[in-house]
Amino acid sequence: MHDFGRRRRPLFWFMVAIVIVGNVLILDNIIDALHIHRMADPVAYFELMIISMLIAPWVVKMPSGASWRPGLPFLMLSIFMADPVFTALVALPSLTLITARERARWWKYPQTYAHVGLGLYVAAQVYWRLDVALHQIMCGQALAALLALAVHLAVNRLISAVIVALREGRTLWEQIDKVVRELHWGYFSTYLMILMVSLIPQDLRAIGIALAAVLQLSSFAAVARYTRIEKLQKSLTTDGLTGAENRYAWEWLCSHSADAPFAGCVAVIDLDNFKLINDKYGHFKGDQILQALAEALGQTLPGSARLFRVGGDEWVVVDMREVNPSMLVESVRRAEAQLAVAAKPGDPLVELSVGVAAGPADGTELQALFRVADARMYESKRARRVSMIGIDVTVPESVLSLVVAIESKDAYTAGHSLRVAFYALRLAESLNVDSQGRKAVYRAGLVHDVGKIAIPDGVLNKPDRLEPEEMLIIRQHPEIGHSMCAKLAFREEELQVIRHHHERWDGGGYPDGLAGEEIPLFARITAVVDVYDALTSARSYRRAWTHQEAISYLADNRGLAFDPACVDAWLHLCKDGPLHEQFPDWVGSGGIDMLSRYTMVQSAKEAGAAQSVHA
Repeated sequence: MHDFGRRRRPLFWFMVAIVIVGNVLILDNIIDALHIHRMADPVAYFELMIISMLIAPWVVKMPSGASWRPGLPFLMLSIFMADPVFTALVALPSLTLITARERARWWKYPQTYAHVGLGLYVAAQVYWRLDVALHQIMCGQALAALLALAVHLAVNRLISAVIVALREGRTLWEQIDKVVRELHWGYFSTYLMILMVSLIPQDLRAIGIALAAVLQLSSFAAVARYTRIEKLQKSLTTDGLTGAENRYAWEWLCSHSADAPFAGCVAVIDLDNFKLINDKYGHFKGDQILQALAEALGQTLPGSARLFRVGGDEWVVVDMREVNPSMLVESVRRAEAQLAVAAKPGDPLVELSVGVAAGPADGTELQALFRVADARMYESKRARRVSMIGIDVTVPESVLSLVVAIESKDAYTAGHSLRVAFYALRLAESLNVDSQGRKAVYRAGLVHDVGKIAIPDGVLNKPDRLEPEEMLIIRQHPEIGHSMCAKLAFREEELQVIRHHHERWDGGGYPDGLAGEEIPLFARITAVVDVYDALTSARSYRRAWTHQEAISYLADNRGLAFDPACVDAWLHLCKDGPLHEQFPDWVGSGGIDMLSRYTMVQSAKEAGAAQSVHA
């Protein structure tokens, strides 16, 4: 809401400036007109005024929210009729009638006068100055008229864009884009008609105006028909509640993309517990949430993405330019965070489950990618919720199962992932990382070694030190883990931990050889505690190091392998002894497998409690 207010404020003051300048100009023209005792061609002026008043009530509402009135372009003929002083004044009676018929508030009158009057007056000044400068050139009058009409179109549409952007809550550039897209042939035929009439000799101007009126009414009929057809076509492919594309549009895209291989990303998004939200807060509140979600996604998704609402609470995003699944997931998470920030006290918490598939890695057909993304979305929805010392996170069940499988392959590393998550959380707290960041560090710590599932058992469980070629194999696990989790509902900062927790401060790490602060902070945090836990855990080829030996190793490699700030903070945390004495019972008693059983029990308890409440 605050961002929305900040966007509106510059537009509001821009509109105020336009209204002030426009109305001061009109008042000045009225004063000047009182000193001009003879009006050139008064018959034509009064003919213009009367005809524009008669057709003033006619209006076509454009899809962008702007209006097109045949009477107002008709007033542009006044641009070419002698003194510019009278140009804006001719429009006042019809503008007053239009505004009065709408029963608008008082401020709408000066706004309308400025909107139309500024465009007419500026265009008239351009025309008469250019006509004098170009009168000796062949077609000089036509060129002056053409440029004046172009100026009028630009000024008029700009002011219209400001007015509608303020009313609809859009940015000025968004509205200008919509206005430009609506410059259909009705506009150009009208301006062409005005240009032709402007070239009629002065003594035939009254007949020309009558002919222009007939032509303008024909244009109005054409524009009205065009607008009705466009709205009808848009309604076929647009969701009436949210403004996103609807299921028909999604099915049409699928049927028309079956012939060519699909490259890009497909995301399936589901609003969690939406039925409960409707039951508890009512369908009106549910509709508001859907509208807010569509708006938030429209702001955070890449400009190349298309958003479809394919079910009551299910959405599909298609982006043919984006090939990085994590970027699309991150865009959805930013929309989720935006809704959380905008929520009022008492509003339901909006949580989203997301699954992403990327072509051609996950398939070459759009429908196939949708099925993969849909399955991953449901995997995300079934994610285990892990609660620990004030941190509440979810981890996809498939990923948690893989971590269990990894730890079961090597008894020496059982519990390593959970201990690293616990240590990283404590270190992040000491570095004043915010709550969202602490959650990311903890969740990433649980799965940081998930890529080891692809490492052969003979390498992973080798009782002796690894050979160089075996080290190359095991060093692939950060990239493998990153690739696996990028297709699930992990945030970018969590994926960075999975990929970069083996980088070194001096640049000698892997897989990307990052150095210093090029390494993401959360990865630097995890690197310190990962090595600490590895050193203090026994291996088949060596004993477990003591706490003091591990601390000395970290201190000796401060500024070489590790971020000095992270090492200093860890040494301070451990000054009174090792942190494992602070473990909750289920951290040190069996690793992730124990955690899985714990969360299953907790989930069953929560489900039973929920049933008893509804019984």
